[in-house]
Amino acid sequence: MITYDTFEQNIRSLVSLQHLYTEHVKDNDDFLPHVFMGDVARLICATIDERNPARDRSEIVTEVLKFLEHASSDGDPMVIELITVSFLENIADESSLVNISYHFGPSLTHMLEDYLKQR
Repeated sequence: MITYDTFEQNIRSLVSLQHLYTEHVKDNDDFLPHVFMGDVARLICATIDERNPARDRSEIVTEVLKFLEHASSDGDPMVIELITVSFLENIADESSLVNISYHFGPSLTHMLEDYLKQR
């Protein structure tokens, strides 16, 4: 199970987020999970956006969304809240939402559907 307390450790293990994590901690003097997940959402949106071709696009998207899928299905309630309010909320208004959600597994898809129904 991924807990709120182990979330940072799990994030640090993702190769595709190491640079973003380092910059985040440098800019904020600490790991701020909700702020960081907003950064991750923006990275995923920019990576998937056809107008901004990114190097290693599939690796970034695959690794990050695979982790978020796992965390959304095996995370504690605080992790679920973190993903919902700081990742899904940030991508929900993006024009690339359909392209992004196409890469979601069943757990993230369900969470996104629930979030959109409540808006």
